[in-house]
Amino acid sequence: MTESRNVSKPIGVIEALSTGYRLLNRAWSVWLIPLSLDLLFWLGPQISPWAALRSLFEQLDPDMRSLLATNMGLDALDWSQPPPGPNLLTLVSLGPGAPSTLASTFGFLPAPDIWPRPMLSVGSPWGLVGLMLALLFVSAPISGLYLALASRAVEKLPWSPTPHTPAPPFGNILFDLKARRSQMKSDSLAERWQWIALHLVLLTALFVFIAGIMVVGLSVGMALGLLMNPALGAVIAGIGTLMLTWLLLLTWVLFYFTPASIALDRQTAWQALSRSAKVVARNLGSSMGLILISLLIAEGFALIWRRFFFAWPGVLLSLAGNAYLTSGLTLAAFIFYRDRHARLVDHPITSMPSSHTE
Repeated sequence: MTESRNVSKPIGVIEALSTGYRLLNRAWSVWLIPLSLDLLFWLGPQISPWAALRSLFEQLDPDMRSLLATNMGLDALDWSQPPPGPNLLTLVSLGPGAPSTLASTFGFLPAPDIWPRPMLSVGSPWGLVGLMLALLFVSAPISGLYLALASRAVEKLPWSPTPHTPAPPFGNILFDLKARRSQMKSDSLAERWQWIALHLVLLTALFVFIAGIMVVGLSVGMALGLLMNPALGAVIAGIGTLMLTWLLLLTWVLFYFTPASIALDRQTAWQALSRSAKVVARNLGSSMGLILISLLIAEGFALIWRRFFFAWPGVLLSLAGNAYLTSGLTLAAFIFYRDRHARLVDHPITSMPSSHTE
């Protein structure tokens, strides 16, 4: 590839996006990962959570059951014929760094007219929780391969690489993390894949632990409120849910570039979180611009792809189009992070820049 640019000027949002898609036209293997996942979700087995949710709902205290049924619309739900989706299998594309898929966006894909899909369900609530956690952790090797292919593609750009030093083989990874983090860009795909997958597992474990604490705290607060007054329980549930939503949104923005740091810089999960937060904080305007534009593109086109769901050729077109579109956004995020982080290292910024989208 013969990309060239003025390296004295930070890369802008539009330039990162255009470079990402030009790079994707050569690195076609990157978008085959989300395409393959969506084909699996469309043609493969469907795992429904409704049997376990029904069992949990029937085990609740009558007062709490009535409150949840009224506030969440469960009183109008026909448990004998629950609505389609969500397909729990899509959780393998919802872990950190996972490729975006249409099935994960909508929760399910329309039933194909090519062949019937096996429908599976989990009857136990605890079995449902265990299955969801297992699928989240299974996403790590899948996401690792996706990020490994994306990082190898980005490192081919002549203006993006930073200095590397040789690294020990993967077998020494737990004993020599410092050397491994400065791994050469010429490492094998398998080694890179293993490194990324390992730290995505650690990242997933960290997020699951924090999410578990939040859910338990909200549940305890809601239960205590219900004991005092049913209306108070509803208020606590509403306020707690709103606060958790904002906290999750802030976390998502600050740590948006964490997968890029793990894949490009060979950082541990904890250090990648720190690097991502620094890049976002020091480039707040342009980072928010990239995140918002990427979100608008992905969500806007998802609604367009849905209009092609009337027949299987349209579904195939939608899956391929979405895989190409979202993979380009991933490469753009990698390119943006690589450039902006290199400038923080080479030219530290002592004051917060003005917020603007370049």
